Formats: sequence, C-alpha cells, structure tokens
Amino acid sequence: FRIHFTPHFSTVKNSDGTVKKGEYKFFNKPFGLKHWMQHGEGLDHIDFQRDHNVIVILVDPDMLLLRPLGVDFPIIDESDIQGRKTRVSAGSPFAQKYGLQSKWTEFDLTAIAGENSPAKEVSHTEAMQFYPAGPPYIATASDMYNIAVKWSEFAPLVHSQHPHLLAEMYAYCIAAAHLRLPHQILTTLMVSNTSMGREEGWHLSIDSTAPEKICQFASLSSPINESLPNTLHYCQRNMLGYT
Repeated sequence: FRIHFTPHFSTVKNSDGTVKKGEYKFFNKPFGLKHWMQHGEGLDHIDFQRDHNVIVILVDPDMLLLRPLGVDFPIIDESDIQGRKTRVSAGSPFAQKYGLQSKWTEFDLTAIAGENSPAKEVSHTEAMQFYPAGPPYIATASDMYNIAVKWSEFAPLVHSQHPHLLAEMYAYCIAAAHLRLPHQILTTLMVSNTSMGREEGWHLSIDSTAPEKICQFASLSSPINESLPNTLHYCQRNMLGYT
C-alpha cells in the first residue's frame, strides 16, 4: 500500500486567476486523481496513462469495502439490468448510480466544454442511462486519465455556474460525455440511504438477511461469494435497531 500526498487544490479562483473567498474541498477529487496519475510514486507515467489493461478504481474516503471491487460484474438476478455489460474494458467504464439525473445538461456546456463538445449532443435519455455516475468509478487507466484531465478542467467552470456540493460530480458527467465514454451504471456497488431502495444495493442480501445474522458475513473466509453491495457509503445517517 502507498499513500500519495497532493498539493492544495481547494482554492476557488475567478476567471482571471484571482482568489475568491472560501474554498471548495471537492476539487481534490479530480485534481488529486490527475496529480496521482502524473506523479504517483512507482508509476511509469507515460505507459500507465495509456494502459488499457490496468484498472483504476476511485472511491470516496467515506466508503467501507464490504467485498472486493474488480473488473467483472456478472448479472446477479432477474432484478438486474438484462443485457448490460459485465466487464470493465477500454471505452466501457463502470460506476454507481447516483441521483444526479440529467441536470448537468442544463448548464452552459459551451462555456464549460466548448462549442463543439460531444457533451452537447447527449440526449436526455442517454444522460439518464449512461452518465448519472458516482463513486466507485472503475475504468482502465487510459480512460481514467483522460477523464481526470477533462474533469479537472471542467470542475472549476461548473463550480462557477453551480457553486454547490455536487459541482465536481456534474463536472465528471460532462467530462465523460465530452470524451464519449458512456458508463455502465450499476445500482449494486454501494448502499448509503435506505430510502433509495433498488437504486442502491439494498435489495441484495442486506434486506433478505435476518437482523441477528447481518454481521456474520464478516467472519466468513470467502465473503467474496456473498451477494452483497461492494461498499457502504456512510455519507448518510445509518442506524441499527427497531422502532
């Protein structure tokens, strides 16, 4: 295991480079990813950034792994999306579904991505199907690096139009659309908010397991075979017990 320290990326600047009051700490996601892929210790940077065989997985720091993340995501049951892709590959990133809808298409995309950006060609249906993406993000190193470059470029521009929490996530959507990298969106990579139902992985064994047995999977020698979401995202309030 290695740890990578990045410069300070949270400063919010005007278009002329002058510093605005306040900070947006989530700039660290795109800029930190790009910095690691360019300067990470032990990486052969040029080859790494072009590698279609290496997989990069980006998770939030408030995510706990319940089972391993990899490149294969077989269809689990009849409730899964039939006919979807099952393996991460070049040109086919995967991500968890978030409630972003198609709001990013309402921004001034010309100001963000340019007059001729492919992001402007994405339909509402495509935006809803391929781009409401959030962590875990899973892609080949080559795809992830290309996303990181555009994500870093677009995030400050999105934030200038939408100076709120999800600005960097909308910027990711725009970067992916600009690069023509539609994502395979899954609902099973995460649980966070119990009200999300089948939009997250609650319908897996969490909901079908008796309360007195819910922690037993942690003591199994091969939990990878358990039908569980991959991560617990504790960005929401979670409680144990009955009311």
